[in-house]
Amino acid sequence: MSHNYFTYFYLSFSFLIVLNINAQVPTTVPLELRAQFNGQYDYVVIGNTLNEFDNLSSPPPPCQMLSQSSAELSLEPNQSIVAAYLYWSGIGDGLFDPEIQLNGQSLFADEINVVDPQQFSFNFYYGSFKNVTNQITLTGNGIYTFDDLELNNIITEYCANGIYFSGWSLLVIYQDSTLPTQQINIYDGLASVYGYEDNAFSDISINNLNIVNTQNARLAYLAWNGSPNIFFNESISFNGNLLSNPLLNPVDNPFNGTNSYTGATDLWNMDLDVFDISNFIAVGDTDATLTFTSVPERFIQNVVTVTRSELPDATVQLTNFSGIGNCNAQSLSFEATVYNLNSSDLLPANTPVSVFVLDDNNEEVFLDTFFTQNIIPVNGSETQFLTLDIPPQIPNNTTLILKANTLEDDSQPINEANVLNNNFSADLIMPQSPTINDQPLTVNLCDDVSNGIFINLTEFDSDIKINPEHDVVYYQSQTDFDNNLPINQPNNFLIDANTTQVIAEVVDPVSGCASTTQTIITIQVANIPIIDFYQGEDLVICVDFLTNTIISAPILNTQLNETDYTFEWFLDGNILNFTGSSLQVQEAGFYEVIVTEITTNCQTSYVAEVIESSIPDFEVNVIGQNFNQNNSIEITNIQGVGDFEFSVNSQNWQSYQGESQLIFSNLPGGEIQVIGRSLAGCGQNIKSVLLLNYPEFFTPNNDGFNDTWSITNLPDAKVFIFDRYGKLLKKLDSSNNTWDGTFNGKAMPANDYWFILNYKDLKTGEPKRFKANFTLKR
Repeated sequence: MSHNYFTYFYLSFSFLIVLNINAQVPTTVPLELRAQFNGQYDYVVIGNTLNEFDNLSSPPPPCQMLSQSSAELSLEPNQSIVAAYLYWSGIGDGLFDPEIQLNGQSLFADEINVVDPQQFSFNFYYGSFKNVTNQITLTGNGIYTFDDLELNNIITEYCANGIYFSGWSLLVIYQDSTLPTQQINIYDGLASVYGYEDNAFSDISINNLNIVNTQNARLAYLAWNGSPNIFFNESISFNGNLLSNPLLNPVDNPFNGTNSYTGATDLWNMDLDVFDISNFIAVGDTDATLTFTSVPERFIQNVVTVTRSELPDATVQLTNFSGIGNCNAQSLSFEATVYNLNSSDLLPANTPVSVFVLDDNNEEVFLDTFFTQNIIPVNGSETQFLTLDIPPQIPNNTTLILKANTLEDDSQPINEANVLNNNFSADLIMPQSPTINDQPLTVNLCDDVSNGIFINLTEFDSDIKINPEHDVVYYQSQTDFDNNLPINQPNNFLIDANTTQVIAEVVDPVSGCASTTQTIITIQVANIPIIDFYQGEDLVICVDFLTNTIISAPILNTQLNETDYTFEWFLDGNILNFTGSSLQVQEAGFYEVIVTEITTNCQTSYVAEVIESSIPDFEVNVIGQNFNQNNSIEITNIQGVGDFEFSVNSQNWQSYQGESQLIFSNLPGGEIQVIGRSLAGCGQNIKSVLLLNYPEFFTPNNDGFNDTWSITNLPDAKVFIFDRYGKLLKKLDSSNNTWDGTFNGKAMPANDYWFILNYKDLKTGEPKRFKANFTLKR
């Protein structure tokens, strides 16, 4: 349905109300065709008023209205519901109480029409429409209760003139296979009839008829504010013939609060009336006119006509149409299908379909007209494939319009049932290739290893595309571009060669059109040199910890030449006044070198720690008495820089981790070497210690092992050997320091023997004496 009025959209909760209202509320909203049904269809109407009395009776009744009323729907079993429309009307603009209920289901209007017939009292009246097909189909027959329309809060200003009303009506279209083919037209709006001038009458033109039989032709309406008490110059005429229903709707008072379907005469200020018009039309008629007149205010919300009219109904649609033309083309190819639906006659061959597009001013520009090739039966269709040229002045984004049964001049040569459904429109994009910055790009990258480098190609998008809404597509090679094989992950693309060329194009994501030229991106990868000062060893500066003199220091060598690279050196974060490729270390700390390749500007940095270390100094003490068979020593007063380790005779190294002493036990007698060395490789310190000991036995059997007994590590000592009875058997000194187990040439028996050792303390030089025994074994 279409009205040429300003449209106000009222949003509340989950519903949409279309309110037809002018800057000044109009006096009338003309009735226009809402729906048409062609075939074995008919209708039924129920409804009820919410007025308790005729508001124009004398004396005036109480100024009030109900909020609820009911009516019964009763269809035959063979009558199938195909559509159901709920209408209600009342005082105000329809927004005071927009939510109503039908059988307990909350509803909001799909459309609201508002009128102000007198244009000076600001007393508005409204009519609402709601498509309730689903609800009525599910509910079916039964009592329908319209509820929750409470308008008494705004009724006061309407009481003075007595023009207040409210009520509802349910119009149900059904299909019945026993019916003849009929055409049902439903017109609605809110036509007000009032006074003697412009609003004194309202005409409805019924076009596109083809009457084949006049039998049972009817006209019905839903009207408001009718009264049997006040009426003047009131009439309904069809094709100039006054309509009436004897005893129910007088010819001069058809709006009188009656229900022609039930015979009720107390449908206060509301009319549900139907009239037989079969005598006022003729076979072959193609149009008719319905006219309402009245001096007192009357409001007609809908009109239903039923006639035996047989006509085709041409409609058209685009099929298999994406709405997007070919890139950079001024021609358009598409499929159009012409239908003959909701009709009752054949659609003849050569029915025209004209094609238009909109220019920059939204004016229609005619393109071409094509014609159907065949007769299209009822509910049939025909599809044609078309190619049309688009004029160059048409904008790239436009609207394509197809008009069935229409010539270039908008005339309609075929008489059809409904001319309001002839047009079909669709958005049309005639895409052009996007622009691109196709100047070559060169990118220099630095790679610190030789196994490739990942790059985010999308960082170049803004350099390549002009329109930020477009996309940039990247290809790894010309072959991939030719075969339409784009890089799948351009944000994580692996460059595995020193030089790579990537091809980029710009694509419009809406049309799919690509730029006609491409951008070549040359990516050059320079390998950053690998620097390793450590070479598998720690970097150590060796010092004399007593004098702090450097004994040896490492050289930090980058192994790079100074022609191709520049160097910056830092010690503990402070820049050094040195720019060579190799640095002689002078002190411990963290050294960093930043190397820059001159041609590529690639940089790398390397950090190394140089530690300080020295040879350890220490003291060695023998633990316990001399001539102890389990000798032990302790290493104390350890001094130096760094970490150390110690051993006896280069065996069983022990790390020094800051302990106060180290102890070595179970040592053999004699002279031993105590070694302390730097774990960082700065050298070692060796100290000798003499451990006094004696053999506990000997075996003088001339086998070459333990054949004599002696104390060899005290050459200046004097040893006296006795038997068990105290008899001196042998005296040992530096000139004769072994005993072979004989006395006066006679071998002594196996037994224990005693000795006395006189010697000087190795540290103090004081005289010492030691007594012990040993065993002679045979």
